[in-house]
Amino acid sequence: MKQLLVFICFLFFSTVLWATHNRAGEITYAHAPLEGQDFRFAFTITTYSNTNGNDVADRDSLTIFWGDTKSSNLARSNGMDTNGNGVPEGVNLGNGVKRNVYTAFHTYPGFAPFYVISMADPNRNEGIVNIGSSVEVPFYIEDTLFIPNPQFFGFNSSPILELPPIDYAELGQPFIHNPTAYDPDGDSLHFELIIPLQAQGMVVPNYRFPNEVSPGPANNVSLDMATGEFIWDSPQEQGEYNIAFLITEYRNGQKMGAMIRDMQIFVEDTGNTPPEIDPLNRLCVQLGDTIDLVINATDDDVPPTVVELSAFGAPLELAISPATFASTNGSGQATGQFSWSTVCDHVFSDDYTVVFKANDNFALGTTPIPLTDLETWVLTVVAPPPTGVMASTDGGEITLSWEEPYECGGSEKFIGFSIWRSIGCDSLEF
Repeated sequence: MKQLLVFICFLFFSTVLWATHNRAGEITYAHAPLEGQDFRFAFTITTYSNTNGNDVADRDSLTIFWGDTKSSNLARSNGMDTNGNGVPEGVNLGNGVKRNVYTAFHTYPGFAPFYVISMADPNRNEGIVNIGSSVEVPFYIEDTLFIPNPQFFGFNSSPILELPPIDYAELGQPFIHNPTAYDPDGDSLHFELIIPLQAQGMVVPNYRFPNEVSPGPANNVSLDMATGEFIWDSPQEQGEYNIAFLITEYRNGQKMGAMIRDMQIFVEDTGNTPPEIDPLNRLCVQLGDTIDLVINATDDDVPPTVVELSAFGAPLELAISPATFASTNGSGQATGQFSWSTVCDHVFSDDYTVVFKANDNFALGTTPIPLTDLETWVLTVVAPPPTGVMASTDGGEITLSWEEPYECGGSEKFIGFSIWRSIGCDSLEF
């Protein structure tokens, strides 16, 4: 009996030692073909793990399931190898958070309705407020890669999420987060707030959305399905919370991919208040116009904190004539200048989204606990109309003509005009 007890204790100790207590993460991928390997993709798993207290654990490798009956063991690829064992150790971000990156290539056998790429790992970190017994709940993330016939739809890369899935909120203060996603293929994105998963098709048990913790009229959450802006107004209890986004891509009505981001929010009670960015109005411009916008952010805390402004979004990542953003950061306030000279190659069937972020440098002792305000700015960019349009009639036929060359006629994205005939009479005003 003594030998059996010792054996059981040893197994329990080993399980705790090798578990990875995950806070947040996602899987991203990019189409990366080689000669003869059109269905080759580059994949990245990014996780954020716990480094605090007795809940410390680590994972120098993870297993990824490719969705085609195959799997691979991926070694961690970021950080320094201070132990000399040939394995990077990740990057410690402070506040009990480590960032871990695992990368690999995989080639699929051909196009198919979809492949589900997934990673499951025990376990989540201890003490998550809205997940009961969270340290016993597995951490699971997945992407769904759709590969319809590429002759008609091309290949797909996942959205790029520019803000990390670790964020800070203040008790009783509105919290705003945006993953600041843009799609490198120009696909339309749809955002949905979902229950985090513990396995494929299995949601986390006894999960509560943040507004279900001390619910009431002062505790509400919302998600903008088009921009991904998440608002929690306002947290009522301190602690760590997890939420999950499902981000789906569409190309000409065809679903091309879906990814899950599982993120963590630290709710603190420090007395600090977040900066505020002056509101921005939605803007519609014609290709060829130049946009110049001044962004202001202020923080009324006493003593004042340093406010830093930054900007994210597809216009800043374009290969041709990208937008620029420059900021002057200071004590209690910051100012930024967004500039973008639009050209014909920027034509896009959907809206562009730019996210401006203002964060302070608040800290308790040496522990930074920054608070943030986000302003999500929506831009509609339309192609210029043809000039000198004329119509002539001959025997019931109408001939349309316009001046050549058309301003955007040389763009690879220009495929022609859609001409519509209205049936009926023009409305007249008397």
